[in-house]
Amino acid sequence: MEAHGDRLICPDCGQPILVPDDAQAGDLLECPECAGILFRLQPMSGRLQGQQVQMVSCPGTDQLVEIVCGTPVGTVYHCDGRSYVLTYAFGSYALEASSSRS
Repeated sequence: MEAHGDRLICPDCGQPILVPDDAQAGDLLECPECAGILFRLQPMSGRLQGQQVQMVSCPGTDQLVEIVCGTPVGTVYHCDGRSYVLTYAFGSYALEASSSRS
């Protein structure tokens, strides 16, 4: 998603997301209407673009893990010395314990 002037447009709800004047690549911006939907600013073609990310909690530690939009269900994440599998249900990502150990 490309920054249009000083704002991004959320693809889920259409709400404009203001981009601060001092925004830099790597900054996270949150949609004011969509719970848990964030956008990481990335440089592309000399402009800042927003890449959608969602945050989920590691079941073992409650540490937040960043999930990039489009990450396939079944992707394995490692946290707290354990493996967790990415799931998606009811419009939300989650991590579930995997039977394999890391």
